[in-house]
Amino acid sequence: MKKYNSRAEVEDKYKWDLTEFFKNGKDFEDSFKKCNSMIKELSTYQGKLKDSKVLKEFLDKEYATIALVFRILAYTYIINDQELGNSKSIEAKAKADNLINECEIAISFFSPEILSFTNQEYEQVMNDELLKDYHYLIREVYRFKSHILSQKEETMISKLISVANYEDISSQMVNSEHDYGYVKIDGERVKITQTNYRSLLRNPDLKIRKTVRKKLFSKMGEYDVTAAGILNSYVKMSLTNAQLHHYKDALDEVLFGLELPSNIYNILIKNVEARTNSLQEYLKVYQKALNLDYLTSVDLYLEMSNNKREYTVYEAQDMVLNAIKPLGDDYYRRFKAIFDNHYIDYMGYPGKKSGAYSVSTLDTNSRILMSFNGDFDSITTIAHEGGHSVHFSYINDNNPMPYREPSTMVCEIASLTNECLLSNYVLKNGKTVEEKIIGINNLINVVVGNLYSAVREGTIEVDFYNHVKKGNAITADFINKKCLKSFKKYYGNMVKIDKYSKYSWISRGHYFNNYYLFSYAFCVLAALNISKEILAGNETMLNNYLKFLKLGSNTSIIDAYQVLGFDLTSDNFYQNAIDYFDEIVADLSKLIEERK
Repeated sequence: MKKYNSRAEVEDKYKWDLTEFFKNGKDFEDSFKKCNSMIKELSTYQGKLKDSKVLKEFLDKEYATIALVFRILAYTYIINDQELGNSKSIEAKAKADNLINECEIAISFFSPEILSFTNQEYEQVMNDELLKDYHYLIREVYRFKSHILSQKEETMISKLISVANYEDISSQMVNSEHDYGYVKIDGERVKITQTNYRSLLRNPDLKIRKTVRKKLFSKMGEYDVTAAGILNSYVKMSLTNAQLHHYKDALDEVLFGLELPSNIYNILIKNVEARTNSLQEYLKVYQKALNLDYLTSVDLYLEMSNNKREYTVYEAQDMVLNAIKPLGDDYYRRFKAIFDNHYIDYMGYPGKKSGAYSVSTLDTNSRILMSFNGDFDSITTIAHEGGHSVHFSYINDNNPMPYREPSTMVCEIASLTNECLLSNYVLKNGKTVEEKIIGINNLINVVVGNLYSAVREGTIEVDFYNHVKKGNAITADFINKKCLKSFKKYYGNMVKIDKYSKYSWISRGHYFNNYYLFSYAFCVLAALNISKEILAGNETMLNNYLKFLKLGSNTSIIDAYQVLGFDLTSDNFYQNAIDYFDEIVADLSKLIEERK
């Protein structure tokens, strides 16, 4: 695989085309000035919204403004990410961030003014066909009526919360301030970081793995008291904010916002914890594949496949396109457009943001950032992020602008379904047993990470919120014990848990986004059910899935899942998906035997 030392060395065919956002620098600057003017105009509508024509005019202009703000923000972020450290890009990103704040201030009168309507005025608005595209939006404002404070109070709380950015403090400590030292690999000193330790733990040399794990987690453990204090402050702030807005607690606030039943997380946890035996069965196969006498914490990132095949970008494209063919011609066409129109920035080089993402706006096609290195993970990244991109293309084509931002409870379904399809394609069409193993194990890792790990860690989150709600504090000792206990519960006797496992919670940024982890679990369960049925030739599921992809955020989460035929309160939804996981593990076991 060719290595690149800078963006300038990367061929244009591997770079994204951003002219759909702005044609050139002058177009960007002109659009930025125009956006400032549009934001200022929005505030002139204050006190005038009882007239339906004026209300529609305001909302049309508001969403045209928001769309431009999002496009400017996305553009400045991705320009910055393609070459980190560029002072001009950093400045542009900061100015774009400021645009959002100015826009929020300019429209902050909207909800209080809508809520000041009399019942007669509200009914008049809700019966006016002129405003039909905004009826759901206005209804949502009223749904939150008992939880919205005065404009002055909301502004004060927002300013206080914006100052207390605990996530940034934690991230700075874990990712920047901690020095995890070095490990020597093939005579070369390699610095250990939060971004590379997983790849370092794949090293076949046990001594290297033990060194990496010890240095990383012992350093985090030195500061576990501080880390617990930061998390405790965030949880107290979240609970206080929820209570100020007249919710019972932070969980009640999240569930109300998502319109989910109060017991939905308990149903999820119950069903997943009833099937930890399925996870343990996989670990048996994993241990067998690695030919180890037993598994320890330092073994859990090892590759079980010796697939040495290096893929080109074009081979990866063909593999993904073949994998998603069961989704039909229109889906295939939309996915192929990602490649044909240069929506992906493929290659990695020093100075480019690590990781991968698909960024979407309200009025443009998505763009995907990644660092293609020729391995199978690069192919799964294309399938996953491409799933997000195609999903957003369906949403933007089928919904008014206010409803083009799906909830986290649905947005990972499309990406994870594609990973399921890709793994099944490789299982059937891989050129070698090793390639088939790595393909099917990718799907298993998707399930382990997004279902078992997410629910295990989410359950810890429920526990520490309840702990603080009762007037207690999250201490290092409290959460360390919770973490160790959860590993033992899920892994059973299959893994010898080391003393460093209790510190794994420290690097979990998701804990600074209330109950976000559970969203991954619901999405992967849906993806398993969807892919299984589509691959079995279930036309009804295929048609329902394509309908689902077109839904906007004006469809409730419960209704969106029902379009797919799923009832989140039924055990069948959870058990059927985990049954499919068992089938996949059985397929992997057969491949391991075949390899022998």
